[in-house]
Amino acid sequence: TSAATSEREAMRSWRTGWFSPIRSRAGDVDGPLIVRHESRKYLRRGPSRQRSIRCDTPRVTTTVQPSLQERYAPAGRCFGCGPSNPSGLHVGSRPDPADPSVLVTDFEPKAEHEAFKGVVNGGILGTLFDCHMNWTAAWHLMRARDADRPPTTVTLEYGIRMRRPTRSDAPIHLRAWIVDATEDRATVEAEVSSGGEVTATGRGVFVAVKPGHPAFDRW
Repeated sequence: TSAATSEREAMRSWRTGWFSPIRSRAGDVDGPLIVRHESRKYLRRGPSRQRSIRCDTPRVTTTVQPSLQERYAPAGRCFGCGPSNPSGLHVGSRPDPADPSVLVTDFEPKAEHEAFKGVVNGGILGTLFDCHMNWTAAWHLMRARDADRPPTTVTLEYGIRMRRPTRSDAPIHLRAWIVDATEDRATVEAEVSSGGEVTATGRGVFVAVKPGHPAFDRW
């Protein structure tokens, strides 16, 4: 019975403890986050024998691309999207793999982001919309100009509509897309969803500033 129990425990460890995750960042802020899974060697013991079982499955590698803010504005101090602001919301916008013209991001609310227990503050949602839509405009203008980096864009106007309370105990997903654009500005629409439901929508106009503007080349 003891030998059989040891055999079952060893097999259970062999099945469930197969991989050991090791995380490292390659390169600087432009480098991807690399997650490596490597095989482990397990010792299987019987009543009168000892042999090893090894999984030599090839290494699995996945990458997470840095956000546009990390790539193009790593020193940004914006409360909503500045990577270098230790107290900021750190909105990290990325192209949607299914449609690179659409930007997506996820945000994890905390207790300090609540209007009251269980519900995200409307001002926090407004900041998420503002920053994410602004970067959607900048991303579009960069691609339209075939430029190496996005122009500095600022908010001309934006508004949001609260459709239902946005929960603070679940991740928030933002999605934004271009609805109209000219050479130096873009109109963007966006939506926030939580728990599989759209909880707020927004629309804004964002303009690429010229030399002499206080925000010019601040990214």
